[in-house]
Amino acid sequence: MKTTRILAWALVPMVAIACQGREAQQEQGGEQATQQAAQGQEAAGQMQESAAQTVTMSSKGESGITGTATLSAAGGDSVQIQVSLKGIDAGKSYPTHVHHGSCEAEGGVAQPLNSVEGQSDGTGSSTTTVAHSLFMPDSSYFVQSHLPDGTPAACGDITDMSHGGMSDSASMSGEDSM
Repeated sequence: MKTTRILAWALVPMVAIACQGREAQQEQGGEQATQQAAQGQEAAGQMQESAAQTVTMSSKGESGITGTATLSAAGGDSVQIQVSLKGIDAGKSYPTHVHHGSCEAEGGVAQPLNSVEGQSDGTGSSTTTVAHSLFMPDSSYFVQSHLPDGTPAACGDITDMSHGGMSDSASMSGEDSM
């Protein structure tokens, strides 16, 4: 019995030292995880700032409507598309889509976007987040807004699909068509 007590008292300091060592390891691991998370968030932020493409949307027919569509990273597997239009009527809704093809060789709708709502100053904008997988690198796409009756009003080709519609280049231009 005496031997057991001596052994128990001898083990108490060893257990205390082991627990302190384990707590120190957990603190270091927690600090490393926090640092790694911060580095990952910083890298994602830098990607979002640098990986954007602005598409100029030119008037189609005689609509007189022009605008831009900006594609940017919105998380690991999403793309945010912000469409801004000028020359639209207040209180009217302008359906907008990403289409397959180009403004010149129109194709079907690849992805509906939120409609642009006309404001009193003749402008309007909408923002839609879509899956990055929508964009296939070797395919062509364009953004098109329509008049409330469905007639195409403004169009712009998405010219760089190497990063799901996003690139480091500045502005891409659409084509006028009648």
